[in-house]
Amino acid sequence: MWDLKLVVDLGNGFLKWTVFLEDEGKVWVIAREVQRTKWLRKGKILDGWEVIASLSQLIEKIKRKIGDDVISSVVVGLSHPYLKVERIKELTRILKPQVDNDNVQHLLRIVEDTVYRPNYDVVKIVPVYWIIDEELKVKDPVWLEAKRLELVADIFLLPKNLQDIIADIFAKVDLEVIDIVPNILAASEVALDIDSKDLGTLLVDIGHNQTSFVVWEEWYPLLWWVIPIWAEEVTKDISIGLQVDLQEAEKIKLQKATLGNLSKNIDDSDTLDMKFLREIVEARYEEIFEKINEQLREIDKEGRLPWGVFLIGWGAKIEWIIDFAKSVLKLAVFEWKDKQLWLSEISNDIMFVNSIGVYMWSQKYWWEAGGFVSFFKSGLFSGIGGFFKKLFKNLF
Repeated sequence: MWDLKLVVDLGNGFLKWTVFLEDEGKVWVIAREVQRTKWLRKGKILDGWEVIASLSQLIEKIKRKIGDDVISSVVVGLSHPYLKVERIKELTRILKPQVDNDNVQHLLRIVEDTVYRPNYDVVKIVPVYWIIDEELKVKDPVWLEAKRLELVADIFLLPKNLQDIIADIFAKVDLEVIDIVPNILAASEVALDIDSKDLGTLLVDIGHNQTSFVVWEEWYPLLWWVIPIWAEEVTKDISIGLQVDLQEAEKIKLQKATLGNLSKNIDDSDTLDMKFLREIVEARYEEIFEKINEQLREIDKEGRLPWGVFLIGWGAKIEWIIDFAKSVLKLAVFEWKDKQLWLSEISNDIMFVNSIGVYMWSQKYWWEAGGFVSFFKSGLFSGIGGFFKKLFKNLF
């Protein structure tokens, strides 16, 4: 039995949509497209009608390729410069000899009820791990003996009502949003393997309008963060510094900008403009990596991640960014490539890492009764109990 799934990566600057087909355990990409978006800037929807018109065109293209009424729902991958991630901890006493699904549901409800942040909506609550009797960290607490059960969870927050606006916009084109997945969360599913998550690694997504990163160790995310500095700012810096328009500045950034060490001797053949360009580009990227170092310092991981750093995103396409990132982060740095080539031509396309990750997330955390195990828009507790055993074996 084949299964179709539409994934829309709602980025800031680009809208990427991909239709995945799974049949007998194999996955194919049967349709995909990337288009620039003028109506979404820095996380703000500037023109709702323009959004609807663009999505209508998108749906028409899908229908022409795969037929009418084939897809009725969508999973949205979201990049947002003001996405907030907070880690919370809640506990409950266990009155029975062992933890059961009722205990798990009760603790999850406590988390849901206690999460409130002014001017923000909770888009997702993701269980990170459970602690048994203040000492044993586990992925699956069910049937373990315990007197106290503690849940550590990450909550993902967006500016108030944004997720409702996204759902309403897709509803206008007859699509139901069944989950919104932060792209940095989804990207970890595809960009990192079990060894890197275990030994310690940093995944950095330098997007068009934000930079996101996550630190993994012992199969758990130690830290998520969003930095409101992005690749587009490099383009603006070049535009102002070299007095060229933004299109020309973007072309210069991708074709000519190099991130060598400023102390390195520059050949006589280098022009003053090239030296100046190098300084412009280095300054902005150094700011990004230094802010990452600040966060690593907070968790005592600066320069101490054996598996190194993986770079994804639009801003990672800059020439020599690998060497420059090494010099600032003091870690091994790699541009991510999917060596498995499991989705042929898009597997090595850095533009589609998030889309693949969102698809993998949706497949991994979907249960038969419908819904996702990480709680999107809350209210998804009905029927969860019987699935927790399966859930926490798959979480990481």
